[in-house]
Amino acid sequence: MVHYPMFIRYPVHKVYMMVHTNFIVHEYLSIGMDLLSHFDVTQIDLLISVQI
Repeated sequence: MVHYPMFIRYPVHKVYMMVHTNFIVHEYLSIGMDLLSHFDVTQIDLLISVQI
């Protein structure tokens, strides 16, 4: 669960809290696709979101 520092790089605190609760992971994956168009999110970041 030490994957959070990867997310802190991005100004998406609301999404970070959602992942922190481990409550809406599937919805976060959809938001992760949105991040691709707003930030320089790498495939590694997406894989980390899946692990959480």
